[in-house]
Amino acid sequence: MRRRAIALALVLSSASAGSIASTSTRARADDAPADDAEAKPPSPKKVEAERHYKRARELYQLGRYREAIAQLEAALQLDPEGAELLYNLGLVHEKLGDVDEAVDAYRRYLKVLGPDADPEEKKKIEGTIRRLEGAKKELEAREAKQTEHRFTPLTTGLLVGGGVSIAVAVVFGVLAVNKDHEARDFVVGSGGTATDRDALSRTAKGDALFADVFGALGVVAVGSALTLFFTSEYPAEDDPRAAPKPVARLGFSPIARCGGTMTFEVTF
Repeated sequence: MRRRAIALALVLSSASAGSIASTSTRARADDAPADDAEAKPPSPKKVEAERHYKRARELYQLGRYREAIAQLEAALQLDPEGAELLYNLGLVHEKLGDVDEAVDAYRRYLKVLGPDADPEEKKKIEGTIRRLEGAKKELEAREAKQTEHRFTPLTTGLLVGGGVSIAVAVVFGVLAVNKDHEARDFVVGSGGTATDRDALSRTAKGDALFADVFGALGVVAVGSALTLFFTSEYPAEDDPRAAPKPVARLGFSPIARCGGTMTFEVTF
């Protein structure tokens, strides 16, 4: 597998990392035996791994990257030391933006190559790993800043206020239920007068009303906070991917005894 699966590296890298693939191929070509006729026939596992590899190449050419990954993973189950399989697995994950998976595959690839790996090949793969890890850190920083931006004073206030309102609604709801039970179980005569029973009923209804009002306020507040949080747009001026805003400048330079010159500059 390590001698025959060179073509996939070339195919997969054509869209994203051609220079790395060619270096990988050159590094592994030196390991080929001088006389292929004397090479031992591949084991059944190697043959099956080769079949998965060929299928992965076909799927990649069709743009079915996830399925290609599944085939490469199946091949690695049969040939865990297949350097080209690990290399191409990293390439496909990189193309899909799976940074963690790509870095893991590249690290496993370097480990399989061992200390005798071609220095140029090792240097390029390590550079790719650093680039991917750097991109991941930048993405995480941007997402953290975006989340921080969404927690505005208004959003936070609505969340806190909504939570307090819901808590108050629960308290009044419990009081209303208890008062209602007392009114239903009230016995005129031994427990008091009918007026006392009516007072309990009115109290239960009042507590229930407060529970409804505070509950509604809490739901509206929390709903508004969540809406603001998830619909708040990331400020374009803080977005490194945003295009610069057009800027217009009007200038005047006086010239002695000749009036002056006026300039108008637009940057976009």
